[in-house]
Amino acid sequence: MIGIITYTPEPYNDCPVASVALLSFIPRDKPVWFSDVFSEFSRDHPSATYDQVKDCLFGIIGDLDWSYDPDRAGGDYLLAHTDRSYSLYLDLLHSHQDPSFCISNTIRMPGTGKPKDDRCGTVKFWKACKSNPAHHLKPAYHNCHRRECPECSGYWLSQAADRVADTFAGYESALSRYYLHATGKRARIYPPRHFSFNPSSEVVARLVSAAVVRVEASGISGDAWPAALTATFLNVLREACGRWLVAAGLDRAGIEVVHPFRIKEAYQDNAVEYAKKKNAERVGGPKYNRYSALATLEGWRDYFDFEPHVHVIAYGKAVDTNDFRRACPGVVLVNHSAAHKKSKRLDNPNKLKGLVGYLLSHAAIVKGKDAYSPFGDLHSSKLRKYVVCPDCKERIPASEVLDGGICPHCGRDTLWRKEIVRCEVCGSEIVQVDLEDGNPIYREEEHV
Repeated sequence: MIGIITYTPEPYNDCPVASVALLSFIPRDKPVWFSDVFSEFSRDHPSATYDQVKDCLFGIIGDLDWSYDPDRAGGDYLLAHTDRSYSLYLDLLHSHQDPSFCISNTIRMPGTGKPKDDRCGTVKFWKACKSNPAHHLKPAYHNCHRRECPECSGYWLSQAADRVADTFAGYESALSRYYLHATGKRARIYPPRHFSFNPSSEVVARLVSAAVVRVEASGISGDAWPAALTATFLNVLREACGRWLVAAGLDRAGIEVVHPFRIKEAYQDNAVEYAKKKNAERVGGPKYNRYSALATLEGWRDYFDFEPHVHVIAYGKAVDTNDFRRACPGVVLVNHSAAHKKSKRLDNPNKLKGLVGYLLSHAAIVKGKDAYSPFGDLHSSKLRKYVVCPDCKERIPASEVLDGGICPHCGRDTLWRKEIVRCEVCGSEIVQVDLEDGNPIYREEEHV
């Protein structure tokens, strides 16, 4: 079986483990799971433990430079011969696997990927006041707009927070106009509130099992299995969140953000101090919080536990928490905008933007999936698209915008022309410049 290579018995932790005997349990004609190898091996060596035999096998592989991949997600090991050597693979479909580990090892947080190229985070050009650069002189950076990029994820966070805040503002404006048209009176629109749904480990296990069943039914296997399982689990969790929203009476309108991790208890205090240190060192860009600071460390997953939960910004007053617990056993509803927390009321756009930016800073990032999901009346299928004319401020349905973007009310020829950015000190135009020895060089006018 092993050709010209010979092996000698070697003791391991006072347990005589014969390498040749261990390798002889790997058949030539088919692969075998390590758990089955151990079952056969333990009959002849009853004192050997599972970890001892596994460590011995890894030692053999390391000594002989056989190939294996220790970083792939999974649980049990699949052993098989190849034309050149033995190879060790991680099982992705066997019942011995740990799907929760597979999901947590595949899912990401913003800024934990790799830059698109070397330009990310470097200065693209400078912006200066046309009259006096002392009024305004700031750099503009290259931005790949990718959530995973450690250099550019901050821009994505800022833009996403602006989009969400604009969506909420547009919804409240439309709702106010509707009430005024329907009743002739102005109605008070209460601001949205911040809630979270926190499933127990048993509920999470059921959701993971449901995702596994769906993926296995689809026939996906091999290297595509971890990504498919993670995306499916996100779908299953959001479907469950839809049921929780109905039970809580919060399904009218809002957005939901999935958080896959919580900071381990042992690192809670250190995370706060590390975030303060990172903020002291950082120049420009959004501030670090506990989660985003730890996510910058190598091996950042070691500082978190896989405890998925869902944060919600929604309109309405939730049902009593005890009533919700009876309707959805194993799920805890938390009201983060409770009456006694006046500072956390989302009663102005800046508070809403700040909260959205914080929630998205450690949201679940899965390829092909949005980091946040609108529901109810904020869902894209229920929103009418309008273009607001910058001159007369009239709202024109996007489907009625004339060719060339002409406003039918005031005749503006280009509805989506960018407005000129003005200096906050003197009102002069902000233009694009180059720097030479620290001094701006003005060229042909280029609007910012």
